[in-house]
Amino acid sequence: MKKIISIFVITAIFISCANSKNTIDYKDFYKSHKNDENVISFRVPTSLFSIFLKKEDKDLKHLLKNIDNLNFFIAENSNTDLLSELNNYLPKSNYKDVMIINDSGSKISFKARERNNSISEIIMLIEDDNEFVVMNIEGSFTHEELKKFIESVDTEKVKNSKD
Repeated sequence: MKKIISIFVITAIFISCANSKNTIDYKDFYKSHKNDENVISFRVPTSLFSIFLKKEDKDLKHLLKNIDNLNFFIAENSNTDLLSELNNYLPKSNYKDVMIINDSGSKISFKARERNNSISEIIMLIEDDNEFVVMNIEGSFTHEELKKFIESVDTEKVKNSKD
C-alpha cells in the first residue's frame, strides 16, 4: 500500500511540476528581443494616456483606467524568423484571435488572453512585408470594453502611420 501511495505522490508531484512550468507568452518574447538590432521597443506610462485622448472619448477613458501596462514592439527590416518566433510566443491555447483584417498586403490581428472571466491582455499585431508592430495592453477588461476598443481603432490610420 505504501508503494502505491508513494507512486501516486511522485506522479502527482511530477504532473504538478510539469504544469507549473512557465508557459511562454508575449512578455518572454518582448524581454528577449527588445534590444535587438532593427527593433524599437518602448513602454508608455499610464499617466500619459489622458494626454492623447479627446474629451468626448469617454469609453476609451474608461478602458484606459483599467490598463496596467502598455508597450510597443516595432521590428523593421526583420526576417520572417522573428515573426515566426513571435507567433510561437502567442499560442492559440492562451491567445484567442478576436479579429483579423487583411487589406492591401497588410494584416492586422487582435488577440486576447482571458483569465478569470475577464480579459487580461490584448495584443494588436500589424504585419506588413518585412516589418511588424505589436501593441501589448495588460490590465483587466470586459468583453464589451474589448469590443469598444477594437471599434475605436481606425485601421486606415494605423496602416498609414507606418509609412
